[in-house]
Amino acid sequence: MVSRNRQSDPVCTLVEDESALLGAVARGDLDEAQRIALLLIERQPTAGLPWKVLGALLWEQGDQMEALATMWNSVQLLPQDAEACCNLGFALTLLERFAEAERYFEQAIRIDPGFSIAHYRLGMCHFIQGRVAQARLSLARGLEVKSNYTPVDDPQNHSNLLFVMSHDPAADAATLLAEHLRFGEEFEAPLRALWPRHKNERQPDRTLQIGFVSGDLYSHPVGQFLEPILAHLVRATDLRLHGYCTHSIDDDVSRALKTRFHRFTAIDGMPDQAFYEKVWGDRIDILIDLSGHTGHNRLPVFARKPAPVQVSWLGYPGTTGLSAMDYYLADPCWLPPGRFDHQFTEKLVYLPDRWAFTGHPSAGAVSPLPALASGHLTFGSFHRLGKINAATVKLWADLLTALPHTRLQVAGILAGQESLLLEQFLALGIDGARLTVLDRLPMDRYLRAHDKVDINLDALAYSGATTTMYSLWMGVPVLTIAGATPQANACAGILAHVDLQAFVAGDVDGLIAAARYWSSHLQELAALRARLRTRVQLSPGGNPELIAQHIRSALRHMWHSWCLSEPAASFDTRHLADTDHLTGTGDLGGSDLRRRASR
Repeated sequence: MVSRNRQSDPVCTLVEDESALLGAVARGDLDEAQRIALLLIERQPTAGLPWKVLGALLWEQGDQMEALATMWNSVQLLPQDAEACCNLGFALTLLERFAEAERYFEQAIRIDPGFSIAHYRLGMCHFIQGRVAQARLSLARGLEVKSNYTPVDDPQNHSNLLFVMSHDPAADAATLLAEHLRFGEEFEAPLRALWPRHKNERQPDRTLQIGFVSGDLYSHPVGQFLEPILAHLVRATDLRLHGYCTHSIDDDVSRALKTRFHRFTAIDGMPDQAFYEKVWGDRIDILIDLSGHTGHNRLPVFARKPAPVQVSWLGYPGTTGLSAMDYYLADPCWLPPGRFDHQFTEKLVYLPDRWAFTGHPSAGAVSPLPALASGHLTFGSFHRLGKINAATVKLWADLLTALPHTRLQVAGILAGQESLLLEQFLALGIDGARLTVLDRLPMDRYLRAHDKVDINLDALAYSGATTTMYSLWMGVPVLTIAGATPQANACAGILAHVDLQAFVAGDVDGLIAAARYWSSHLQELAALRARLRTRVQLSPGGNPELIAQHIRSALRHMWHSWCLSEPAASFDTRHLADTDHLTGTGDLGGSDLRRRASR
């Protein structure tokens, strides 16, 4: 009977087959979904749904060009399907075809103004291009409409909004804090009454189970800063390290990092409840977030308080906004005590430095100062385009105007975006002949591009951190304006560690004055360049063993406080140097480390 009806009623056949297709997708049986989609396309080539599903499946498999053609077909067949338009826009964004992507996102929004994910993805498309104000508006609009299409995406997209806002010079400290607190109220407040009564054994000196949660355990700055510390921390006999990886990227760094944990678990795609139960089952005493409001974070799980002590560190230069997060690891150069405490829900813990830095193997020797040969300063930037907002371009243009014989090299700009950047400078009166724009570069060429630069320039709002460290390693100091938010003060804090306060200004006039000074003191700048790598090596962050010891000390102090039922409170690990926290079980260095920490 069913077979006869299917043969005599093509509409019935199509509906049943499409239902089977959607059922396979819902079950997560993607091989079956692809089989049904291909079969449907063969039988009904003008039906749009199988093309839409197949396009998404092909993209996940990495077949980008075939996926793009398939998605384009789905849009032609389903011109009023907002999801099909959004899928195509997303693919075009990842292929860096931004203008086309924007058109399809805007088409999706016209079809369905309540389709929140189209607003989210349009916002991130704007952000990648450095259009921070537009990105912020689109992401905020997505949160306002919050359709029923993507409720599971709302925490990550609210995080995306916070990340974008942190790059916006128009967002002051109070505004940023308020939005981070709103995240907490939205995604944590409903869970607080459900926080568990932790059963972890309250023995102050027992071996601690420490969990690290990150989507950046690969050749990402977080992974690179973390690995040299873990290499020492894993030797502590009173700690057992658990790695929870929220991303599936596999490379040399990720493989090295896996060896730095006693237990490593891939949790990419694991639902929040399942991950919560995993942390609980592993009896984690202290759970450390390494993402904050960056991609692939698991803050909604931290909001459930699966571990008795929770810490944020390294991945995001600001608060999570969660009261479930007890501490934030910082350093007193970056966040001077008393100045930034009120911008965090967490209690600040001060290490000698917030990370450890080791130079890249392909760095090579520091080159001579290029200005000695050219006779003029060449400024540089190695920021991603998302940091180079309109205010930053204006600042750099003012500097070039004040010093008319200088040049600017901007590296790391996406292909096709060079002309847009040059147009911004031209509109501010800067001749394009004074600018050199370089595409993204492999690491060896990225580092060697510093050979052409005398002084690098920091960005406004979201200050350079990783770029600053590599710049200093290559002998290139950075000019920055100290900011009023943690995000805006990152570069200033790094420079303080290597005694480069002369490159930290309080405003635009101060920045220009500093640039003028160095333009007339090239020999002094050349001598500084030659010594700068050594300064980095001798700074606290140049000693991973030192930082590992202080992190162990911090973890033990946090645990002692929890065992005594004391509330979390800010502290400085350097003030623990004369206690048993830096000696005894699991000691990584002893008296020499204490001497270096107290310098």
